[in-house]
Amino acid sequence: MKFEGRMEELRDALDAAREKGDRAAEASALYGIGQIYFKEKVWEAALDFWSQCERICREENRSGEWLQVAADLGDLATAQERWDQAQEWYQEALARAEETGAVQVLARIWDRVGSLALKLNRPGAALGAFSRGESLCRAGGDRIGRLYFLEQMIPILKSADAEERLEEALRQAITLAEALGDRERMALWLVALADHHLRAGRAGEAEPLLALAHDRYVAVGKTDEANLVKNQLLRLGWRPPNDEEAASS
Repeated sequence: MKFEGRMEELRDALDAAREKGDRAAEASALYGIGQIYFKEKVWEAALDFWSQCERICREENRSGEWLQVAADLGDLATAQERWDQAQEWYQEALARAEETGAVQVLARIWDRVGSLALKLNRPGAALGAFSRGESLCRAGGDRIGRLYFLEQMIPILKSADAEERLEEALRQAITLAEALGDRERMALWLVALADHHLRAGRAGEAEPLLALAHDRYVAVGKTDEANLVKNQLLRLGWRPPNDEEAASS
């Protein structure tokens, strides 16, 4: 086992916690053991230890720890393709997180709910879950979280031909990437927005977006990407600024 040394430490900690009657330490050790089994894909053992941990957290009213292990039990059920049980765990965790006001945990669980919906080929449900996560991040001023959820939403909106919502999501992603100083991701979504305009026959709106994306890729040293964008611009009849200056002189 890859984590054999850590497993021995956790089993010793579990024995010591049970001997002392320290239920918090017992839950912590159980969780850690289950986590190792999950990483090793020993599903039944992970279920056993996490279930024991969940029971202690529930009995001891340890809400924060319970939310984590409940979400992990949902992940475990998803890994085993036990879809109904996964949904039950996620929904129970959502309800508890809303009660306790654990916004960050709530956003993470909405992400899991959305990802599960995608696995089950339910894009509408996935979009709803990711939208809830994005709203939570927006309310909390979490720009990284917002950008993450928008990036999950964009492919779904594109597949659904939700033109107005897609354009708005792309513009928000560009704005957030710029605010975060992530020029490469900004360029990525500039190209996506330009493609959106091109598919709608709006080449005039696409060209300045592609030119800006080209500059951003050059600035971060992404030469291949910059050249691809430049070639697309040339096909649209764009001339680099130096060419324009030469033509006017």
